[in-house]
Amino acid sequence: MAYHDNQYYTTKKNEEKLENPRVQVISPQKKLYDIQQLINSLPDKHLTTVRLSEAIQRILNGEE
Repeated sequence: MAYHDNQYYTTKKNEEKLENPRVQVISPQKKLYDIQQLINSLPDKHLTTVRLSEAIQRILNGEE
């Protein structure tokens, strides 16, 4: 019976890990710095307005 209890708690613990995804906090200063770096690199990248908007949105979402 102890074996089954151990398996239950192990399974329950694994389920909790799946339900609580890790959250990454990115400071607003870091986001602003990344956006400034993107703006500074514009002459070399030749981004369209749409691509620039998408890149900034990815920074704000914490994807980059």
